Amino acid sequence: MPNTPNINITNGQVTGTLALGQPFYWYNPNANDVAIDIENCGTWCADNSYTIAAGEQYALAQILQNPNTNPLAWVEIPDLWTAGGGGPHVVSESGAPGTPSLNVETGVVTGTLQAGQPFNWYNPAGEQTVISSCGTWCAASDYYANPGNTAAAVLAVPNRSAYAFTESPNRWDAPGMPHIGTPPFPGARDLNEKHKEVA
Repeated sequence: MPNTPNINITNGQVTGTLALGQPFYWYNPNANDVAIDIENCGTWCADNSYTIAAGEQYALAQILQNPNTNPLAWVEIPDLWTAGGGGPHVVSESGAPGTPSLNVETGVVTGTLQAGQPFNWYNPAGEQTVISSCGTWCAASDYYANPGNTAAAVLAVPNRSAYAFTESPNRWDAPGMPHIGTPPFPGARDLNEKHKEVA
């Protein structure tokens, strides 16, 4: 499987993190004998159409530097979409280009987490991981991190003491308990409050 992010054409799930102006792969998980044409994605992709060879295959693509992100949709011929919820599209916020991600195995943050802003839990494992005990800095205390990205958000005023969380089953393979390797950068509100304290 390529290290570059990919979009599953059957359910819209993103593995990895899509980024503005960066490559990704269209991924067809179905082992069939039919090539798949991806069409009408030119509002957010570098090309308007792509072809995935027959069988379980990948096709290289790229996100525009300034895409129309509402929605990240496309058309498939033949249509292999199985997820429901309308036509083929990147599922929820989890694939939004440019959204920071937090790796549940290492705590490494791709991008910059900011107070009050969305981010993705990135789960590189092949099965779901439950993220718990992060309510002191996240919008929710628990998240179900499926393989790939799961949408989340940092509290507007997070408790910065630890930025820790727990996982079940535990995917963490870095020293110590699960924690963010690069804590969020303060938002505008936090910076204004800090200047008030100094004055």
